[in-house]
Amino acid sequence: MVSAKLIAKVVIACSLVASVLFHLQKINTMAEWQRNTDFYKFHHSAAKVLDGESPYTELIAEDRFQRICGHKPQRLLVAELELSHGLVKAPLGYGQCLHPNLNPPFFVVLTLPLAYFNYETAWWMWSIGSLLSALAAGAILAARESGQGILQGASTRWALLSTVLLIWTPAVINTELGQVAMFVLLLLALALRLFDTGAQVSAGILIGICAGMKLFLCLIFVSLLWGRFHQVLKGAIAGFFLTVAIGWLFLGTEAYRDYLYIARLVGWLGDSWNGSWPGMVARIASYTQGVGSPILVFIQYTGMMALLLSAMHAIRSAGRIADPGFSFEYTLLITVMLAILISPLGWKYYYLLLLMHCLFMWKGVDAYAHRRPMRLSIVVFMVLVEIPVSMFNTDGNGTSLADFLYSSVTFLSLLWFYLCFLMFIYLQPSRSNLIRST
Repeated sequence: MVSAKLIAKVVIACSLVASVLFHLQKINTMAEWQRNTDFYKFHHSAAKVLDGESPYTELIAEDRFQRICGHKPQRLLVAELELSHGLVKAPLGYGQCLHPNLNPPFFVVLTLPLAYFNYETAWWMWSIGSLLSALAAGAILAARESGQGILQGASTRWALLSTVLLIWTPAVINTELGQVAMFVLLLLALALRLFDTGAQVSAGILIGICAGMKLFLCLIFVSLLWGRFHQVLKGAIAGFFLTVAIGWLFLGTEAYRDYLYIARLVGWLGDSWNGSWPGMVARIASYTQGVGSPILVFIQYTGMMALLLSAMHAIRSAGRIADPGFSFEYTLLITVMLAILISPLGWKYYYLLLLMHCLFMWKGVDAYAHRRPMRLSIVVFMVLVEIPVSMFNTDGNGTSLADFLYSSVTFLSLLWFYLCFLMFIYLQPSRSNLIRST
């Protein structure tokens, strides 16, 4: 008679295969919708470098410009901000137009090899690499959670964890847009694994590379210093400056100048997929018709400071826990969540990084009383993220109450989980058993 355990393993394996096939179908579909993906911008920027131009430039097609603005374009630099009202002119004096690739020069260098291929081929190469990165990250996290290798008994956990990751909405969005979050997930998972083995500087180097790809993760440097992980911090600083040096070596200082300019031109903070606190304030401004209000500016920066201080206090509390591996993992994870919360561009696809947080909390509450409420909070977060919020912009005046509430679900789900992650340290009855004597 077939055992229930064997049936469960077969079901999990079939679910993993089905989820991989689902992503392959998404990749195939989006290959025909180039301009609807973020990877189009990555590939375009890299191609511009091969053409001897800045990776952040693009001449807007005259027919598209005339259709939007009602007249043919002059030879001016304009930033294509993808705003609901069209194009925003921003003359800079050298006759090209900035393309909205918001990744730093190092990231452009990483995508340069793909520019030698046509878009469809490059899209498939990038997307398959992203999918494999997710599966590899799942393998590392499953092995860490079980204490076994994939071939030594953790294969079922890997299949289950990878299935949950791939069917979660943030991962689906990442695949549809061709974003980079799955690569970042792999690097962070590797950093945790290296710390487990005692290779703290190497772990830091990977963290620094992540920060060089996505600058909002530079906040991790502050947390590492505050948490007194000095060896990891040394590696992180070295890894980050390595990315800066590579970007400068290949693209020069002008690329950094252009990048710093376009980073100031972000005008879509109120989008419904923006889970950050600045995005939430932008939605409040739109609903209350208070765009530019000094009160809202004060609220935004006060909220960001409160989030930062709460995370720093939690990190210091985690630093008193006897297990340094636990303290480091908590420090890294809460900082990743904080970075998404206070960065202006905390997009929903970055939420797939929070699968590490879910796994960490799920296992961590084993030693605590009242495990069920804590685990229920994880389930509530993942379900909230699954609410089908379509992508739309709320910037400007006059957003309806329904649109305001609907577009705020992304932020509110993240805020809920952030508070739960704080409670994970503060509100456990058995917490005193984990803290070393001082």
